[in-house]
Amino acid sequence: MLANRGFIEAAEVAVSKLKPTQGFEVLEEADLSALSFEQIIVDHPDEFSPRARWFARRTLGLPNDSEKPPASDKLITQIRTEKLLDWFAKRALDRNGDLSGYTNADVGAVLGFAELSIHGRVLGNITSRLDFACYRCGFPPLGLVADTPFANAWSPEDRTWTFPVSSMAAAAKARRWMSGDFKELLARTYELPGTASIPWKQQLRENEASIKDWAFGLKVTKAGTPDLPTPHPLSEQARNVAKLEERALQESPKEKIMTGLEIERGPIGGIVKKRNGYRCQICNALGMEPHAFKKKDGIPYVEAHHVMPVSERQIGSLSASNVMTLCANHHRQMHYGDVSVEIWEATFEIRLAGKPISVARLSLV
Repeated sequence: MLANRGFIEAAEVAVSKLKPTQGFEVLEEADLSALSFEQIIVDHPDEFSPRARWFARRTLGLPNDSEKPPASDKLITQIRTEKLLDWFAKRALDRNGDLSGYTNADVGAVLGFAELSIHGRVLGNITSRLDFACYRCGFPPLGLVADTPFANAWSPEDRTWTFPVSSMAAAAKARRWMSGDFKELLARTYELPGTASIPWKQQLRENEASIKDWAFGLKVTKAGTPDLPTPHPLSEQARNVAKLEERALQESPKEKIMTGLEIERGPIGGIVKKRNGYRCQICNALGMEPHAFKKKDGIPYVEAHHVMPVSERQIGSLSASNVMTLCANHHRQMHYGDVSVEIWEATFEIRLAGKPISVARLSLV
């Protein structure tokens, strides 16, 4: 979870549960609760959301201002990201799309950071999240609009090339930013983990050419509006794709004999599908049509998702109370999307692309 989410988000997800985690209980029994996520959150409250602080204090036996946790389950990083985007949007509206003329200290003040010597890393992480969202949208990086960017931003690290920071900054400052830009960026931030380095490193590892094309494709026209980045037509990636396509046009599919292990899941999944009326529980919770297409036998198609993966071979993972029924799209999203699930006594509490969803757990006992 640390690798996929970063420390702040991992801590928030870990503590925001109905019951104390097994990890906390083990540390408490060993008289090491000071090392727990809960104690870290209490010791550094400004770094975490009100909801995470509420759960941490309750687990540690400390008083809270209310009997129920705050409704919002947004990470503190996302809350600050949205606040900053709102400030950018208002600034662009007041200045006809021009964002330039501010410092990182000004941005820090928006978030209540009086000293960047203390909160510089936090602000740098938020800025980097926005820059990744800009990359995803094809925009110049917002972080380079500031008069002086962060010193360690856009460092070459172990790459053989360096970012053209000066031309990227020129494009960012020259762009006429519109309200629609910030709405698009906001939607992208919901797809990102709290720690910006995670998506950047993954993208550089898996698709470095795309980032390079984006960075070098940001240019300023004579009219002052930056052109949208366009991939280099003869990039190495394009040449590799062309070679694969040429080979595919000349070959027929081949057969391979493969052996492997498959875990027996038993009949419970089919029983849960029937009990749930062959509905996608997430579609149903979102107010969407819960039934997919009908199969040849007239029964709607639905899939069984084991919340606690059966591959971990834990006791109870094959039970009905561990299964939710999902359409094919939401089933894939559960496996590959930005999703977290908490198993409560009677429900699965899901955070799907930043949106909280609650679905019932079925018990056959």
